[in-house]
Amino acid sequence: MNHAIPFPVRLLTSLLVLLAMACGGPSEGDLFFLRSKGADMPIWVRGNTESGTFVLFLHGGPGSSAMAQAGLHGLGELEKHYAVVYWEQRASGSSQGNVEEATLTLEQFVEDTDQAVDVVRERYAPKRLFLMGHSWGGGLGTAYLTDPARQAKVAGWIEIDGAHDLVRGYVLSRERMLRYTAERIATGDQVEHWSEVQRFYEERPTLLVKDLIQHSRYVKESNGYTHDPSRTSKGLGSDFFFFSPSDVFSVMHNEPETVQRFDVLELDLTPRMSRITVPSLILWGRHDGILPVELATQAHDALGTPAERKQVVIFEQSAHSPLHEEPEASVQAIRSFIDG
Repeated sequence: MNHAIPFPVRLLTSLLVLLAMACGGPSEGDLFFLRSKGADMPIWVRGNTESGTFVLFLHGGPGSSAMAQAGLHGLGELEKHYAVVYWEQRASGSSQGNVEEATLTLEQFVEDTDQAVDVVRERYAPKRLFLMGHSWGGGLGTAYLTDPARQAKVAGWIEIDGAHDLVRGYVLSRERMLRYTAERIATGDQVEHWSEVQRFYEERPTLLVKDLIQHSRYVKESNGYTHDPSRTSKGLGSDFFFFSPSDVFSVMHNEPETVQRFDVLELDLTPRMSRITVPSLILWGRHDGILPVELATQAHDALGTPAERKQVVIFEQSAHSPLHEEPEASVQAIRSFIDG
């Protein structure tokens, strides 16, 4: 059976890309496409290419978007100092093509990443190329780097609230939600609603793929994605939409679809992380509800990088996205790592 992304979806995505151009989409930097096994994946290079330092950003999801985030403050600040490479993964963001379900595997995403790395190296000959992965991108980057030949192509690794161990991550996330619901019920806060949420988790000792969309909604309600929504609503809301409307619309379709088709719940890369020896920086939000902060220490300890070349930074006012919730502090940490 053919499980390609349906034609109406591809047509809609194409129309939305045209809308983005009409609404002030990619108008700065270099925009080109990487074609691989049915996927046409945009790569957008922005920022200080003269620096010779390039940062390839691996977005979350799977199914989210890198290009839509280019308008946010943290990444914009990085562009002042380095070239930032925004790459849309297959079945993600504004990627197009006839993507077969059989290609929605970790191995294929890693192969795509390697092609993205190679094309950047060939086109720009950077002095240094760093990988930076957020959420699912943290798992993808980790998987990529466990191959020594591929690891040799990059100067360093930055993991931001990454999905290197979703087996433990979802266990910790479920436990957090049970604690959170108990606290809300004990204080009399929307008791009926939080009791319903509590039952959702009590009835599911183990979360399944079909539960993940609802689980994500509950985590969002508990401020597990954004620690203080009132403080960051503009930066993560209206700016995100108006900068790249096509990518926002594409994410609304692609992320739920891709997550449902790509079973990531068995992903645990910790047994292989000792193979990673490049300089590494691990950034994590203290209040992350989807990939709790315990995973930061786990990543640090599992890496084979010498102790003096790896570091963990915890952001006390952030949940899942410190680069967007505490952009100044995040950029400072990243710059100290890259330039130090």
